[in-house]
Amino acid sequence: MRSLRFPALLGCAALSAAILGLPVTTAQAREAADGTVRFSLEAEDQPRARRPELAKVKEKAEANGVSLGRQLKNEFGRIKKASGSDYPDVEIDGIHAMRFADFELISQNKGLTLEKVVEEYGWEDRFTELARYIYEKYPDTYAGYAIREVDGTRRGWVAFKGDVPQDVVEEAKKVPAPIDFEGRKGYSDKEVQAEVEKAAASLEDGDGTHEVSADPFTGEVQVNTEAAVEDHDEWLRGGGYLDKDMSTQCTAGFNIEKDGVYSPMTAGHCIPVGLGTGYPLTYQLHGGDGGSTTIVYSKLRHVGAYGDFSRFGPGKMKATDTFYENWSTKSS
Repeated sequence: MRSLRFPALLGCAALSAAILGLPVTTAQAREAADGTVRFSLEAEDQPRARRPELAKVKEKAEANGVSLGRQLKNEFGRIKKASGSDYPDVEIDGIHAMRFADFELISQNKGLTLEKVVEEYGWEDRFTELARYIYEKYPDTYAGYAIREVDGTRRGWVAFKGDVPQDVVEEAKKVPAPIDFEGRKGYSDKEVQAEVEKAAASLEDGDGTHEVSADPFTGEVQVNTEAAVEDHDEWLRGGGYLDKDMSTQCTAGFNIEKDGVYSPMTAGHCIPVGLGTGYPLTYQLHGGDGGSTTIVYSKLRHVGAYGDFSRFGPGKMKATDTFYENWSTKSS
């Protein structure tokens, strides 16, 4: 990956994220009624993200009388695109070019300026680095990590079966956002996922549709059962609805083959940061095929320089090479 520069305006400043270090004070840990120990790194005590290169692009946009989003597209359009991507393999202040496309959609959907969206979401990649650090160093003891909204503010969340390791706290101090910690949860993510798989296996031969999932913040395994649908098309096709709450915000892509098993894929951003494996989504056929559903669980999530995708298991349906086009028309 290379850095994007705008020589006429930006000079030769590097585009990697610049973080202004500030002294960090951790709120005193407190023991909750459930026995967990909780503490937080608040926003005012975390480093402040400095985005000097984005500020320069904004100046150029104002000079040209266009929006920041339009100016970014103009600059990206002058650079050779990465293989297999609509975006060049460059970063602005540590944010990959592809991420700005997501930010523009969020800006339109929420009625926020692009600058505000960058402020609220631009630190996610830093948190992903923290999540990767935790996953690789403490695979048997972490209880979870995620980004959630609390009282209108997006915050990171990290939990451990036992005490929160001090090195994790130190790594978290590099993230320019508030982060909440929970220690002594009494369970690990690995143990919870094992319980989910155990519960799902016990229901495989039953009638109807079964959803087995775990609350990421409490570890509670939840089982939901629906009666079998009489008019049931059992083929899982590309283009079916795929979402957490059936609001059809995501759509299944082409089914792909991995180790002899065909399964659906979709965009990586359909899965929350930090919940790459075992995250449940509901797959639904189009109405003409009965509208039946099955629960699929994520196997892989990637959002970064090499793409934005995720892979799921096929659930209780059989994946096929056909897909929906023009709504209910099926092709192969």
